[in-house]
Amino acid sequence: MPQVVFLTPADLRDTVRAMAVVSLLHDKNRDVRFWHDPSIPSDVATWKDAVGNECRFLFHKAGSVIVGFDPKSVLNPFTRAESPEQIQAYPGVYDALPATLSALLIAQPFDDESEHHTATFCLWNTGKTKTWTKGSVSVPAGSGKDADGQEHLLGRIKGYYTDFATEFLNMDKVELDEDAVTELLSGDEISTDCLKKLKPKLDVDDVREDLVMMGFIIGD
Repeated sequence: MPQVVFLTPADLRDTVRAMAVVSLLHDKNRDVRFWHDPSIPSDVATWKDAVGNECRFLFHKAGSVIVGFDPKSVLNPFTRAESPEQIQAYPGVYDALPATLSALLIAQPFDDESEHHTATFCLWNTGKTKTWTKGSVSVPAGSGKDADGQEHLLGRIKGYYTDFATEFLNMDKVELDEDAVTELLSGDEISTDCLKKLKPKLDVDDVREDLVMMGFIIGD
């Protein structure tokens, strides 16, 4: 199986959750969401942008999964299918995914409109390192270097990990307090002071339930 070097699952989880907090505070569309699903149990997250790119994330004790969808990819199941009945993920995308993780994905834990076949790549990591596994896919000839959109989409996520505040300023036009960002990325405890630095005049009670669902403990 191909190997991909990316963020560790822990760093990815913290980054996506922090993105979800900023989305909660500043984005009416909530393009990034993160929550804990006790029925699985897993942490789950989704990220989308205005042009249809998306990633779905699963963090379970058996491993972590990233499912990405690039609508411009030659592996896009919607543009490849000749009828609705033929819509399915490209051969190989999910084929080697461990059974436990596969069953979780098939159960659709993401609570959105994207179905299981909305995917152009899938990566999984059953450890704690930066090494992820990817299904073996024979892409059509002449498809280019990034046929499934993985490098493009994960590069954008890594941009937030590398310089969180700058990425939000450049991509989303949201200016964030650097000290507040440091606290946001530092663990499960978050202070009301941090939240108000992230969004001045915020009524913390308006977002308290969402933050608790993300796994945060809110302090003074």
